[in-house]
Amino acid sequence: MKLFLTLIPTAFAIWSSSNGNIQNDGIPIAIRGITWYGFDSTSLVPEGLFKHNIDYYLDLLAYNNFNVIQIPFSSTWITDNIDFFPSRTFFSADSSLENKTSIEILDVIFSKAQERGIAIVLNHFDSNLTNYINVMDTILDRYSDNANFMGINILNNPDFNYSEWIEFIESTIHHLDLVHPHSFLYFINGIQYGYDWSNALSNPIDILNSDRLVYSINSYAPSIYTTSDTKKYDWYDNFGFLNDGNHSLIIGSWGARFNIPTDVAWSLTFTTFLVSSNIRNNIYWSFGSLPGIRKGLLNDDWSNLNPMILEALITLQPNPTKIIF
Repeated sequence: MKLFLTLIPTAFAIWSSSNGNIQNDGIPIAIRGITWYGFDSTSLVPEGLFKHNIDYYLDLLAYNNFNVIQIPFSSTWITDNIDFFPSRTFFSADSSLENKTSIEILDVIFSKAQERGIAIVLNHFDSNLTNYINVMDTILDRYSDNANFMGINILNNPDFNYSEWIEFIESTIHHLDLVHPHSFLYFINGIQYGYDWSNALSNPIDILNSDRLVYSINSYAPSIYTTSDTKKYDWYDNFGFLNDGNHSLIIGSWGARFNIPTDVAWSLTFTTFLVSSNIRNNIYWSFGSLPGIRKGLLNDDWSNLNPMILEALITLQPNPTKIIF
């Protein structure tokens, strides 16, 4: 089936959230995204570069109409290893990265993704909050004015109660707005491993630039995340009610092991709920696989895409926007 994509030319990005949409220059963006790990790990480079180069993977994503890549990073990477030269072992298939530091490799991804109309979301993927503000300032100093920098998840899977989390969000964004007055978005997870925004209306986030706020939901199949919380699968009560035209909502991380029947069943039920609720913007977890932890969009050969996962993503977001930077 041919996909009809909206073209959005832009010299620089003005990202906003308005009328329930994520927008660029006031035009709604339909997102089909993927999370690409590596900068949060000991390798300090994106996964898979032992098999193919960056161009191969970006071309593969662009061909399949992915328009957002989420890049997790750790505080330790910023404070201790930002100028570290990664081992050649981890990028043996990409000779262009020789003599580049880890952060310079991320520079390459930003540049090459922009050429393909792919936006980047950075994700603070670390429970270590030591020097947190300095870490955020450092990475935003480098990337906040990039045309294809869509925004930042200020803290993945926050380990706070709801009141503490709201206070953390408000104080963090207040600082970042003052120091980095750019038009990027703030992606904000719920509590309880990222899925619970049930108190969002009774105790809302109070920030000046609410038109840059995106409620980001994490949701995973039973084999990936287990909990005694009986509300875990109350998707409407946890976040679905926010899809009311007044709040911008994205499934910022979701995934299943598609080789496990119960996970496949969960995925079908979850995506059916999202489609019926018209919640289609999503970022899949993840691009590559990690045995025993996650099953990625890439097959174990690190060359081809898993057709079952790709079909689920196309069903969920059939017409992602093509962005021209």
